[in-house]
Amino acid sequence: MSSLREVIAREDAMLAGSARLRSIHSDAVRRGREAVVALRGNAEVEARMPRSFPTSGRQACIVRHGRRPSERGMGMKEVGSMAALAAHEEGLLARSGAIATIHAQAVADARAEVAALIDRYDVAGRADAARFESEAEQLQRRVLAAYTLRVDGRFSPEEFARWTTLVSALPPGPHRDLLTTAGAPGAASILNAAEPVPDQPPIANSLEEALAANADICACGYATTRIVPRRLCYVCAMSISAEWVAEERRLLDRLPALASAVDAVFEVVLDKIADLRNAPEEGLGSREMSVRKRHAREIARLNKIHRDDKLSLDLTRWTELAELAALDIRPVSRQDAKRWKRWGLGTARMSAISLAGSPEVSERMKERARS
Repeated sequence: MSSLREVIAREDAMLAGSARLRSIHSDAVRRGREAVVALRGNAEVEARMPRSFPTSGRQACIVRHGRRPSERGMGMKEVGSMAALAAHEEGLLARSGAIATIHAQAVADARAEVAALIDRYDVAGRADAARFESEAEQLQRRVLAAYTLRVDGRFSPEEFARWTTLVSALPPGPHRDLLTTAGAPGAASILNAAEPVPDQPPIANSLEEALAANADICACGYATTRIVPRRLCYVCAMSISAEWVAEERRLLDRLPALASAVDAVFEVVLDKIADLRNAPEEGLGSREMSVRKRHAREIARLNKIHRDDKLSLDLTRWTELAELAALDIRPVSRQDAKRWKRWGLGTARMSAISLAGSPEVSERMKERARS
């Protein structure tokens, strides 16, 4: 009997050969997710539903590197909770033009402040991820507090109570904490606009689907026009990064010897970065960068050793994604992505684990803390 992974691989191959099939498949997946989200709101139905769902071929690539959708709040249950919260907020805002105007201005202010924060780090050439995250959280609290103050008393007790219930249903985490302590109805979308480094890329079966899902919050235009900007916004950068990592894994899986050697290097890198983050000191970002660069040279050496083997691979897609990833608005990951020509296969994963919210690093931190 074929394993689930083998079946998924066959499906991916079949879909790759037909644009029409891919379109039909993507539409079916989208409708399926919408149905699941709707069912999740029904307690009786939810009790009969399975606790987990098989991942798509694209998600299987992500899971192999620790980006399990059920971890860090991106499982189907949270998708349903966030969908309910977003729908509730949208309905409330639609009933009041005055509040909708205040909300729209708050969203615009949040995006402008995040862009200004990023620009400051770009100009200064700073790559201290921990400090960047701290400043970003302070920014989020500030914009949420300002919005909450402006809409104070504009929502009925019933409206506020329903919103609070939906916020409480979210999985534990910094977003729920922020919404609980400094939020009001409408704050979830403001927090999204003020989120510089979301924890996960959107769950999608393809880059096209991921970009389409975030077209309404894309700030660089790439999701809708495919015109390459000077800098990719966060939602586009995340989608492209996830696709790049998945494509890199697909290529490495075809060269087991190189894949094994590269994975061995990353085992060391993950241990060292996890230890640094478990006991943070001044200059954490610089220390991490030193670790990545030192071991990236080893990855570059391995790519040279297997240069002849790599001739059998079609690196076109990986190269295209690498060039886009080098335009990432996140300074830390962009710096690593720009070295793709020098480092070779392994650059995408190195760029991904450079981020403070890397699920792969977070999982290794837990393992190292337990040992």
